[in-house]
Amino acid sequence: MIGSGLDLAYADGRVQLYRHPDPLPRAYLVATWRLVPAGDPTLPRALLDPALDLRRAAVVEQPCELPAPAGGSAGSAAIVREASSEVIVRASAPETNLLVLADSQAPGWRAYVDGQRTAVCQTNYLYRGVPLGPGTHEVRFSYRPASFGLGLALAGGAALGAAVLLVWERRRVGRYDVPQAAGWALLALQAAPFAWIALAGVLPTSVTR
Repeated sequence: MIGSGLDLAYADGRVQLYRHPDPLPRAYLVATWRLVPAGDPTLPRALLDPALDLRRAAVVEQPCELPAPAGGSAGSAAIVREASSEVIVRASAPETNLLVLADSQAPGWRAYVDGQRTAVCQTNYLYRGVPLGPGTHEVRFSYRPASFGLGLALAGGAALGAAVLLVWERRRVGRYDVPQAAGWALLALQAAPFAWIALAGVLPTSVTR
């Protein structure tokens, strides 16, 4: 039963929240993992199996290329810096390990190991996983959704469009109509952020599972 052996932290008649006395770290290494098909409907229940020790093993969804686990010892990991769109982890692995970051995985999150981009694996149903070789590594997670690049492109396009209109106006009348030119420029500056916000609302930037 969910909640068995946990401390009840909050209840309002409809919702019950429990406090785990010994939660997993936010960033940690494991030396064992297994691959399962992406979207496996049995995965959430499998993660609740008492026989699965999530401190030592992880479940990774395909497609994600991982070497065979060595099954030996796991190293250590610690978050050294974080912001709203970036998390940096320093990890030391005695052998091939999987870094698990207990933050929700979503399209747009990228991972860089010692400056080299690598794949982010969907791990333990919701989290991010990155394979690491033996040694000490710096792993940087950076959030760059598709809407970010498209928003920049639209903002640049709006500015370019305003410039073209100004040149066209100059050639048409032989001079700049200052109030009209200022109006076009202001319109472009106002339109670009709205286009960016609209894209951010339409394109997926998170995962709901």
